[in-house]
Amino acid sequence: RRTPIGTNDIDKLYSVIPQLSESKYVQHRTKIMLKLLEITGARSGEIAKLKIKDIEVVFSQEKPMLKMVTLKRRNGEEIRYVHVEHLDIKEVITFIKVYRSKIIRETVGKNDDNGFLFINERNGKPVLAATISNEIIKLRDLAGISVQTCAHMFRHRYITNLFVKLIKQYDLENQDDFRNALLDINSLKVHIQQATGHKDI
Repeated sequence: RRTPIGTNDIDKLYSVIPQLSESKYVQHRTKIMLKLLEITGARSGEIAKLKIKDIEVVFSQEKPMLKMVTLKRRNGEEIRYVHVEHLDIKEVITFIKVYRSKIIRETVGKNDDNGFLFINERNGKPVLAATISNEIIKLRDLAGISVQTCAHMFRHRYITNLFVKLIKQYDLENQDDFRNALLDINSLKVHIQQATGHKDI
């Protein structure tokens, strides 16, 4: 029922990142948080659980598929794989090597690094999902966005764009049968359910 976040509002969020904090680390961490919300359609809690090793592995893959923890499961956490682009992952790798590594050196040290992608600047410990959600709200306020804006709206945007992409792809490959195929939208729903980790189709 919540509408996807629009392109203009996303641009506004990025533009006010320098106002969020004077810390270069926090600025770049926030930029990468926004980027990952955009390209994965993940929940903020799933973004918080990303590990460096998973980022490094996906960068070496020919067809990069990022390993993500799927939350909201009765039997605990599950794993899914989300397609990402090398160019986006390269940005994340740069953040790890340039900014995150400095925080680790200044706080817990390499031996006690927990391996989570996003860490607290002051103590080197993993950030909570609430930190990601709160930063989006702070950016919204700084940007003067009046409509509802939150981390979960990136997930709605991702799903909408995925439907559009799949429909266009199907249209190009099967024009004659396209209209009939849309009548059986279930196949598209199943594909998107797998990509986003939704429990209920």
